[in-house]
Formats: sequence, C-alpha cells, structure tokens
Amino acid sequence: MGTIDKILFDELTWPEVKEIVAQQRVPLLPVGSIGAHGPHAPLKTDCVGPFEVCKLAANQVREDAIVMPLVNYGFEGFHTNFPGSISITEQNLIGYVADILFSLAHHGFNKIIIVNGHGGNPPFLNLAMRRLNLEQYPKTVACVITWWDLIPQEDLNRLSESEFGGMRHAGELETSVMLHTDPELVQMDKAVKQLWHGDLRRSGETTAGMSRAGGTPLGPAMYVGWMGGMGGSEHGIMGDPTVATAEKGKKWLNIAAENLAQFILDWKKMPVNPAIDHH
Repeated sequence: MGTIDKILFDELTWPEVKEIVAQQRVPLLPVGSIGAHGPHAPLKTDCVGPFEVCKLAANQVREDAIVMPLVNYGFEGFHTNFPGSISITEQNLIGYVADILFSLAHHGFNKIIIVNGHGGNPPFLNLAMRRLNLEQYPKTVACVITWWDLIPQEDLNRLSESEFGGMRHAGELETSVMLHTDPELVQMDKAVKQLWHGDLRRSGETTAGMSRAGGTPLGPAMYVGWMGGMGGSEHGIMGDPTVATAEKGKKWLNIAAENLAQFILDWKKMPVNPAIDHH
C-alpha cells in the first residue's frame, strides 16, 4: 500500500479513501460562514481562517490528516440586517454537519475534528458532534474547536496592537488574516475602529464555551444581540481592524496550525473506551 500524498479529501479517488481509512487519518472539517465583516473585509472572512489552518496543519502531519471540503455557510441570524449575510437555520445546520459526520463514520473513519471559523456556529456544531458521538461511540467520535482558540493567550497578547475590545468580529485578528491571504479583497481605507466590550484576549473558556469573547456590558452572562444593536456597531465591526497587518495574520495562522497539527496527533492517539451499562 503506497502513501497517499494528498491533503484534500475531494482530490482523492474512492480506492484512495479506502487507503487513508486504513491509515486512520483524521478528517478535518472546516466550517465557516458568509457574513458581513464591516465595510472593509469580504463576506467570506469566516471561511478563510478555518480552511487555511486545516490545510497548514495537514501539511505538517500529512500521513495523519485529510482536509474535508469547506462548509461555507453557517448561522448568521443576528447579522442578516447587513446585506450579504447568508444564514442557515439551526436545525438545518445541525443536520447538515451531522450528515457529513455520519457519512465519514460509515466509511470507517474513527476520529474527526470540526474546525470552526464563525462565532455563531459553536452551539450548533456542538449538537451535531453530540449527535454523532451519542450514536456512533466508541466506533467514531468527533470534537469541535474554533481555530483562533488554538492561539495561546500569550501569542495573542504579544502580537496584538489594539486596545482591549479590538480583537473580535472583523477586528484586528480577522482583518490581519485576510490581509495575509487575500489582500486584494481588503479595503483598509474603509476600516473603522469600533471597540467591543468582549475580546479574544480574555482568559477562561474558549469560544466553544461561548464566554471568552462574549458576556454583556453588565457581566459574564451569555448574550447575543442583533449586529448594530447591542451586538456590534452600525458598521458591522466589533473590534479594531485599523491596526491589522498581513504579517500578524500569517503568524497567527501558523501558530494555530502548529497547535492543530499537534492536537491531531494527540486526538488520534486518545483512547476511546467502550461505555459500561450499569443497569
């Protein structure tokens, strides 16, 4: 059996899929969203981060991972007051992602990683993951991680230049990433500083727990509001994109990819023991 030197799932043939299943490669499922990111950044911003991180990580562990086609659409319900935001209803998103997971399980994959790129997705990706794990455990299990949660706090703090509240939706981090990957699509002359009361540079739970950059102006309670109300500015920005640079975007992507590559190896080795029925 030869080594399949490909990292993109949709470039494989079906016999090659059989081979990578036998190798127990870990499918990486990037999930983004199409939504407004201020007047300066493109609608696809939330798709770029997870897909790039998955590809970079898979390149580092080529015999252990395979990158699934990107799921472009997510839950944008609170951003649809901005033209261009496309929202998938909750049950449709859960079911669609779960169908992909169950298909991978059917073909014999036993460990899957969902890599998220949009702050509105985690509750629904979490439920899709739970649906798979409830029915397929211990044969096949999945986990969910948001790509920027792979960047340690010290690296966010070390490289960032914005004030607290500058690193959130369409802010310093996301705009920096787009300046690195798609500079021709970023209109920095239209970038507006609009600080938010939450920030990714906050210790505590990750985005999957929905509190690292969440909360309310009154405290830690989880709250989601319409963009332009108590959910962001009239520009569709929650942060400071004016200090974004391509250099920072490249560094943050590479840091996230290095940590995802290590996580792939650890996840692949993690034992999954049969559940015991104590009735």
